[in-house]
Amino acid sequence: MRPAYSVSFMARATYNLHALNNEKSEGNKVLIRNVGLVVPSENSDEYELAKVNGISGNMFRYIYSGHLANVAQDMSLKISKACIQHHPERIWADTEFQDFLKDKPTTDEIYDQVLGCTVTDICGMMALDSSIQIKRHSMLHAGWISGLPHITKSEFHQFLRAEPNDQSLKPMPFTKTTASGVYAIAVQAEIPRIGYNDKRQAYPNNEKISVNRQGRFKALLLALAYSVLQPLGASLASQLPHVIGVEGLFIVSSLHTKAPLVSPLMNDYRMRAEKQRILISQLFDQPESMTSYPFETGEEMLEQVLEIANYFEPAKYYESDR
Repeated sequence: MRPAYSVSFMARATYNLHALNNEKSEGNKVLIRNVGLVVPSENSDEYELAKVNGISGNMFRYIYSGHLANVAQDMSLKISKACIQHHPERIWADTEFQDFLKDKPTTDEIYDQVLGCTVTDICGMMALDSSIQIKRHSMLHAGWISGLPHITKSEFHQFLRAEPNDQSLKPMPFTKTTASGVYAIAVQAEIPRIGYNDKRQAYPNNEKISVNRQGRFKALLLALAYSVLQPLGASLASQLPHVIGVEGLFIVSSLHTKAPLVSPLMNDYRMRAEKQRILISQLFDQPESMTSYPFETGEEMLEQVLEIANYFEPAKYYESDR
């Protein structure tokens, strides 16, 4: 199997009738999150500012961590009880982990113990205890998911809320926002950090802390695909998104140099990512050092996840690298 140092994921997904990332509530109105983009003008060579619906990277990582917890359980990977319950503090909120801290372990031992949970290992955490300064950065870097200008639209819908305890009152109008469009998704993952103790800059050499790195690599990819196909964010009870289609590509790098990542906000993102991949491989005189896996549908995306998981294994850092 070939080593994987980084994975870039670029895609466009069509989501209809969703409210995955609301901004705030003002009175009886719920506002959806919008962002500003600088885009080429349709009528000149200049640029203009466009305002479109967006889904934050934090919301995407929230969606991702939920899918990762489910995938890890189905794959029998180690996961803390707190992460099974989707607790935002991850392993730090786990009762067994808190019992472990009572024995006053060293900082290195705490960092090793953190790696025992698949979700905490991949998605990271930060201790909320001022007496113990522990944090683990996410190995998944997710950008804003932005709707494409001119094809993404947000609409207001008004509902009436009746007062159940006082029928004499008139129903109160309540406004929600719904968005539909084609969304650009860009994610990059640092694969060698799977099971890596950032504090000691080494992989745990401890029988009690056994990490299935290959299994976690596959889970990372599968949860990423699920996050795109089933974006379970806000307002799911009444605004579950209609996922119409997805297209894009993975690029896996076997070099320390990152796999290229081109924004899907550009129409030619796949062509440019492929060109960069080829040029980088040629510059290092290693034509097979980076591999691309394009897809046109969600089914093909899942097939490519299987292909990558069967062909690559997580690379390891050398001591001289860190």
